Amino acid sequence: MKGVIKMRKFLTLTLVMVIVVSSLITASASEVVDVEDRVKYGVHIDSNMEVYKNLETGIYRAEINNGSGNELGSVRSMKGEEIVGIIFGKSYIEITENDSTIVAENMTLTKVFEVSKKTKEVLTTGTYVVGQEIAPGLYKVENLTDTDGILQIFNHLRLNNEGKLGEVEIVRAGETIEFKVDEGQYAVNLFNVRMTRVE
Repeated sequence: MKGVIKMRKFLTLTLVMVIVVSSLITASASEVVDVEDRVKYGVHIDSNMEVYKNLETGIYRAEINNGSGNELGSVRSMKGEEIVGIIFGKSYIEITENDSTIVAENMTLTKVFEVSKKTKEVLTTGTYVVGQEIAPGLYKVENLTDTDGILQIFNHLRLNNEGKLGEVEIVRAGETIEFKVDEGQYAVNLFNVRMTRVE
């Protein structure tokens, strides 16, 4: 029975992401901060996104473009026409040699040395590293919209989904739940919800 519930949650998560990717309104192309030679990385620009070929591996900070009027934005790893991994909102991501093509919509990527330590009491759509950006403790998770939201545990920051997804909670439209973030968890990913620390 538990396996059926988990499969339903996974299918719901996949459906939500497909709908968002299909309907995401994007702004004009962004600028990548730490890439001096754009030709070297095979950057191609059109009116909606930037496509990066063979970016240098490492940790990147993904931030939503200022003034876009769109609070989402996404970064995804592509293998041909297949999406092998995707994140929404402000996040840290790890790009590996397996990420030959990265598509950033309405986002700016900046290569960094490490995840900065700056915990927040209120968090929205994005990915947050436990102990660095989000402290362990009890949180209230609210969905203030009319569509389902998602809270899930990530086991690493790599875009590829293999071995990435841990516990998943579907937060229904208008629903509020409590969720405990434990020290042993790696990162918390939020989509379409607001998470506020209770204690």
